[in-house]
Amino acid sequence: MKQFEVVLEAKRVFNGVMLGDGGLVLPRTSDNAHFYMALANGRLYLPTDQLLCYLAGIASCLELLDVPVSNGYPKIVEKTSHGKPYMSHELLTRTSSFLTRERNRWHIKGIKEVPEDLVLTPVSLAHWFMNDGSSPRQGSAVYASFATYSFSEHSIELLEHQLASLSIQVNRGKNKQVVKGSGLRLFVQQARVNLFMSIIEPYVVEPFRYKIKYRE
Repeated sequence: MKQFEVVLEAKRVFNGVMLGDGGLVLPRTSDNAHFYMALANGRLYLPTDQLLCYLAGIASCLELLDVPVSNGYPKIVEKTSHGKPYMSHELLTRTSSFLTRERNRWHIKGIKEVPEDLVLTPVSLAHWFMNDGSSPRQGSAVYASFATYSFSEHSIELLEHQLASLSIQVNRGKNKQVVKGSGLRLFVQQARVNLFMSIIEPYVVEPFRYKIKYRE
């Protein structure tokens, strides 16, 4: 029973990172998919050791799901964007049948979407927020939101339903410059921000603890 709970928790983490920065790629040389995740160290300059530690934790969860991690990962890769160098913290796995099944679950006609059977839990919610969430403060208000631009409107509706099951109501914001996906961002309603933060706080780790903010 204990091992079952450990694997179930690993699947919750997996769902959270798939809502965020996780991706499933089907290489030309294999019938099975592999998992890839990259965290760019942008203007916040988050500690490299903490980012690698977070990815190592994700790797441990994947190994519990019988997904072997590629040699040398997680690791730092130097890249450039618009002529400017940056450090990309990356995790890559080997291929597995589990990941192929998950790719079929998460992709519709090659496009990443929210699975119909997704159940959002505090653990998966926390990992989603660590990946794609932000929480700028303005006065006494905290604008907690998720970058869901690339998901279709149907996927947005599924996420809204799952958030509501945790008593978290959200509003939509539209980014008209986004050309792929719905261009929608989900904002936690101000009356629910403190509840939202209290739900995810036990599962949010460094270097993402700075995102935990409560309304005053």
